[in-house]
Amino acid sequence: FGFIGLFLISPVCNLASLGLCFISTFTRFGFIGPVELSSTAFLLANLAHVPSEAWRGRFLAEAAKFRAYYSGAELAQVVWSTLRLGCKPDAAWLQAYADQMIEQLAALRAYQISFTFAALQKLGARLSRSSIDAVLDAFAAQLADASPSDTALLLATVARLQHVSSYR
Repeated sequence: FGFIGLFLISPVCNLASLGLCFISTFTRFGFIGPVELSSTAFLLANLAHVPSEAWRGRFLAEAAKFRAYYSGAELAQVVWSTLRLGCKPDAAWLQAYADQMIEQLAALRAYQISFTFAALQKLGARLSRSSIDAVLDAFAAQLADASPSDTALLLATVARLQHVSSYR
């Protein structure tokens, strides 16, 4: 069986090998499109793999290029992966993704709102008071579908921002 047998037998090896394959493909050919970018970053973040600084810089550049294509899960994956991979996006990148999240709040699911909001805050995005209130409103509209951990993450993020709202 050799390498193929090990690849098929071990789920850990399987994921690690897949991650290495993605890294190799990216290094050689670059990302193919927005879905491949978000999926690759999400996979690497879940494997707790921290790519080189050059790779992370290229990832941020590609993510900036594809930002308009992202909604829902892909938006949450890219922002969360940016945090988990140790990327250091500049203020313009952060503001563009924060604006993207605010524009899409009505279409985002509760977990996507909480994960994207928390990751943007931890990355250093500057959110206006009205934007934070909009996030709270969108999340409250889906409270029945939100898990306790999604709710806790959202509220912890609001607390870290020391945001006091006239929220009812």
